[in-house]
Amino acid sequence: MEKVTIASLQAMKREGRKIVGLGFDPAGIIDLAGRVAGVENVHRVRSRGMRSAVELDLHMQVAPDTSVIEAHRLASRIENDLKLKFPELSDVVIHIEPTPPTNPTSPPTARPPLQPSEPSAAAEPEHHHSHGDVHRHKH
Repeated sequence: MEKVTIASLQAMKREGRKIVGLGFDPAGIIDLAGRVAGVENVHRVRSRGMRSAVELDLHMQVAPDTSVIEAHRLASRIENDLKLKFPELSDVVIHIEPTPPTNPTSPPTARPPLQPSEPSAAAEPEHHHSHGDVHRHKH
């Protein structure tokens, strides 16, 4: 049993060395992603994993009026470009954010979050009882 534990610890130590030295330069990732038209900023580039299977996260800022479809297209293009340049990437997660306004006193361009609303009485289903009463129940 002791030999198995020692062998496991030695294997973990070897893998740990691989994780530390992934060799990804965040500046190169930022440069590649930032060249895509429509991308305004790239930051928080992080990688983890082993040399043969690296997971990469980054944050990408786009104009606040960029549609979800367009932002997704940009993220997909960046993911494909990164995987072509770095074949060891096993997963790329791109967090899409609106670029904050340059003037902090200017009104926000995004809509406020939607507030939950109570369903109207007309939307509540009626329930008929055998004694003739009609009730409305919230679901």
